[in-house]
Amino acid sequence: MKINILSAAIAFCFLFSFVGSAHAQADAKTLFKDYCKACHTIDQGKLVGPELKNIHEKRSEEWLIKWIRNPQAMLDAKDPDAIAIWEQFNKVPMTPNPNMTDDDIRGILAYIKEQSSPAPAAAATPAAAADSAAGAAAAAPASGSGWFSMPFNLLLAVILVLLVVIYYLSNSVRRLTDQLSDFYHTDRSFFK
Repeated sequence: MKINILSAAIAFCFLFSFVGSAHAQADAKTLFKDYCKACHTIDQGKLVGPELKNIHEKRSEEWLIKWIRNPQAMLDAKDPDAIAIWEQFNKVPMTPNPNMTDDDIRGILAYIKEQSSPAPAAAATPAAAADSAAGAAAAAPASGSGWFSMPFNLLLAVILVLLVVIYYLSNSVRRLTDQLSDFYHTDRSFFK
């Protein structure tokens, strides 16, 4: 029985640790907001870092992926574009993002490209506007945050480990109580 409960607990933690690593599935807008928006804008001027409107036209995707993941490595490699950006923005280093996957970065770049595009002309009729809104809602990627986010799964794993520890401690206390009860209820008289 103990082995089955322990096996189930380990399997549960293992399963949810993989389900929770849906970071790659997080939608690009959320990733941009979480990782980029504090220093960058899209079509709103310079902030701490460069304006990102049409960045896909200025740099290659490969270069952007390397830069976003590890800007310091590009500075150390004496990349002329990286050095120019670093010097232009008062030698303030960009925060590295080593945990972002290439797909995460491509998603952010696609979001920036989408936001850089001029707004489509207003729909001619209300029906066309409704169709356009329905199509946009259907095309919008599902967010990877929510119940299966990494913090939630970490919390779930900690709770599960605590439950297993409590289970084993309660069994140990019960066995100790039974042993003490047996000890005190046995006849201990020396003069039988």
